[in-house]
Amino acid sequence: MTILQNMMKVISPWHAKAYVDGCPIFHQPFSVEVYVLVALQAALTVIGNFTMCLAAYRIYKSSRESSENI
Repeated sequence: MTILQNMMKVISPWHAKAYVDGCPIFHQPFSVEVYVLVALQAALTVIGNFTMCLAAYRIYKSSRESSENI
């Protein structure tokens, strides 16, 4: 394991506990709407990341083709 991974193992539980203890919303059960919004946000993030990856590949491919034509 790298040093960063070891640090995250140590730091992450402290941060998670601070968020749970410090924020009263975590002590209340979430409604179904919140879970739907979280799933929607995750899906849109995946779609956006895929679109950016596709755009980067097309830019790379286009620049490679134009440099071969010179």
